[in-house]
Amino acid sequence: MIDLKRLREEPEYRAGIERKRVADGLLDRVLEADDARRVLLTEVEELRARQNAASKEIGRAPADERDAKIAAASALKDELATKEPLLADAEARLRELLLQVPNPADASVPVGGEDDNEVLRVVGEPREAPALDHAEFGARIGFVETVRAVALSAGRPATRSVREEWRAFGVVEVDESWFGARNIRGKRGRGAYGKTTVFGIFERAGQVYTEIVPDCSRATLQGIIRGRVDVSSVINSDGWRSYNGLVDLGYGHFRVDHGNDEFVKGAVHINGIEGFWGLAKVRLAKFKGLPKHTFHLHLKETEWRYNNRHADKYKALLTLLRKNPLS
Repeated sequence: MIDLKRLREEPEYRAGIERKRVADGLLDRVLEADDARRVLLTEVEELRARQNAASKEIGRAPADERDAKIAAASALKDELATKEPLLADAEARLRELLLQVPNPADASVPVGGEDDNEVLRVVGEPREAPALDHAEFGARIGFVETVRAVALSAGRPATRSVREEWRAFGVVEVDESWFGARNIRGKRGRGAYGKTTVFGIFERAGQVYTEIVPDCSRATLQGIIRGRVDVSSVINSDGWRSYNGLVDLGYGHFRVDHGNDEFVKGAVHINGIEGFWGLAKVRLAKFKGLPKHTFHLHLKETEWRYNNRHADKYKALLTLLRKNPLS
């Protein structure tokens, strides 16, 4: 956002913008457009004030003066109807010009483009490597390995990550969610047609783990739970029938009945994993749709960002790269 007052009154502020190599005369055109807008704005505001005053006078005027007052108010209304479109055009013109103006550069930034930048420090040893796309980069650093799983319908890829040894302990929340278009015709409810089903495990005050699954059957979900949740843990879930029998496997198990509008029962809830679903969907919605063959990469990136939310992500990524070098 450009501060027009500072642009008009502070030469240093204007100089910071001009160092970005703006088009010749652009800043002068911006100020001229602002001057024109301000003149029209003053005229419109004065006319509105006069129109309001005239309307009040009509009600207080004697009967023999009322017609003249109405005529005067009508004239002000017509004049205002002429000026307001001009003001709207002036504001649109100013907005169009401002969109072409970059934010001012800090005084410490050197003049020039990328080729003129000064290297302040180098972290690690630079390597010459070809540019990698999002999917290949994730695979090369070992962050995500894509495999074809027969169990997944439509050939959707399963994922394994560098977190293969991770297991949840303590109080653990489990839940399923569906990712895809907001409104799809056809089947409603659990597993709406055309959406990708994701199962999640959330360790209270800890980390989250996600996995794309072909269905929400008991065999599928409990198979993942047995591999990812330590048997000493206490599991919180909703009332989905696939969680029946967890006690028989040795887990502590408590439920909340969403069907009866029960979302919290003392310390029993799944608000943590549901909070992660909300965060993930808001983040992924910014892409305006994702191809199914790369969705698992974006999902795992969101998981990694969440699990490193309190860490320096730059340092965490460097550590990951050191453990899993690209070459």
